[in-house]
Amino acid sequence: MNIIVTSAQYPYNIFPTSLSDTEVAVTIPDNNTIQIIGITDKMLKVRDIRTRLQCRGIIVEKDQLVISANDNEHSILILDKHGKEIRTVRPKNYQTDRFFSPPLCQT
Repeated sequence: MNIIVTSAQYPYNIFPTSLSDTEVAVTIPDNNTIQIIGITDKMLKVRDIRTRLQCRGIIVEKDQLVISANDNEHSILILDKHGKEIRTVRPKNYQTDRFFSPPLCQT
């Protein structure tokens, strides 16, 4: 049985993905996870992508997941569609060059 979220895991951000016409990506910051959800006749969890940082906002660009991540430096993670980390972008100086301010999402 596929479970989308439990009461201890609250979805943060939902955007259509270009992985297929029938899938969306949902960030679950509480457990450093992105869930890929199938949205055909029923909503079912297809798979989890574990991340090393707490993920917030998410978009898909050229088959890559671009994610705002909440760590000490508020990074941007770039993952392939299978969840492999391609690149991490961080500000040179977090104290003066912040990418994000609350709510720590890209818009």
